Amino acid sequence: GNEYYFRVFAENMCGLSEDATMTKESAVIAKDGKIYKNPVYEDFDFTEAPMFTQPLVNTYAVAGYNATLNCSVRGNPKPKITWMKNKVAIVDDPRYRMFS
Repeated sequence: GNEYYFRVFAENMCGLSEDATMTKESAVIAKDGKIYKNPVYEDFDFTEAPMFTQPLVNTYAVAGYNATLNCSVRGNPKPKITWMKNKVAIVDDPRYRMFS
């Protein structure tokens, strides 16, 4: 949908013309008729209950040394992970570092 005016110079082995000739009327370049199609999104599936894909394994820890516990869980929507020790949630304790 843009409108243009064109100027044309002539050129040969002797050189370029001094003046350009210009179109008297504008040329309108029509855009192709692309129609925007809204993407189709499938409804989000909230039916997958949380399940462990890698279970927590028994680990023996030696007093005074670090121990690492790993497990993997998946679900839809994303499950909230809470680590607990002796049935008490571990929250903001500098002795523990948790990643999820």
